[in-house]
Amino acid sequence: MMSFADIASCLEEAQIITLFRHTHPDCDALGSQWGLYVWLRDNYPEKQVYALGAETTDQCVFPPSDVISDDLIRSSLAIVCDTGNTGRIDDKRYALAKKIIKIDHHPDVDPYTEYRHVDDSAAAVCQILALFMKSQEGKIVSRKCAEYLYRGIVSDSLSFSTSSVSAKTFEAAMFLIKTGIDIAEINRDVKDVSLARFRYLGFLREKMQVKDECIAYAVLTQEDIRSQSLTANQAREHVNEFAGVREFQAWAVFTEKESKPGYYDGSLRSKHIDVSKIAVKYGGGGHHNASGTKDMTIEDISNAVAEMSQMVKCS
Repeated sequence: MMSFADIASCLEEAQIITLFRHTHPDCDALGSQWGLYVWLRDNYPEKQVYALGAETTDQCVFPPSDVISDDLIRSSLAIVCDTGNTGRIDDKRYALAKKIIKIDHHPDVDPYTEYRHVDDSAAAVCQILALFMKSQEGKIVSRKCAEYLYRGIVSDSLSFSTSSVSAKTFEAAMFLIKTGIDIAEINRDVKDVSLARFRYLGFLREKMQVKDECIAYAVLTQEDIRSQSLTANQAREHVNEFAGVREFQAWAVFTEKESKPGYYDGSLRSKHIDVSKIAVKYGGGGHHNASGTKDMTIEDISNAVAEMSQMVKCS
């Protein structure tokens, strides 16, 4: 496993650095990628740095990705942020790079490179990178860099409320806050939704089903998703609309795939149980309290919800 000093040494040596993130990116994936991008550009202006990936999110505003040739990637050091397995890397050309570093906080079930720094106790990859930057004496951490990283921490930790939040999370946040970022504005940016999205949240609650009084979930068809003018990924992004209810110990949103009618992708969340154990059975994976599934049938969904109920011991 790489230390912060090992990562710093690799960055010093590289002349071309390409930064990758996962598909269906959230604010931690984008925040870690763009936070590192800004930090590298601020401290190594002579280096070529590129942020890659086709997909984005409307949860937070980030710059558009770079468009570069395969040859540039072949000459680069690739840094893959917040991505536990190769299947989720957005832009498979990462594999062309002459050296690949994985920086992640998911369980290291797919060690796709020997060069990696994985801390599955961290609340966010943005936390890891903030502490890495804190360890680099004499280096600049600009307000823009700090804004990206803080946004990722707030988002992935659900405003410092998940079980992965620790003293290190607050150490990273304090370090970033000292740059002068407007934490109130960032919190609003992360949490506020448009009027159209607010109306969708009402629709999502109407679609909610409850299992044994402690598991909440919604199954959205393609017709449901189109009626709200959303993509399936956008529809699942608001899975935590079911959080904060005292009785609910786990919750999920499943969306029908446009490319594969009758099959569903899911986002699973929990207060205490390890939903990743369920997710891996259905083509996915993720964190202890936040995971995703792929290509589930209606029967699979019923079974997964029953498994969550059994793990919580609702009945």
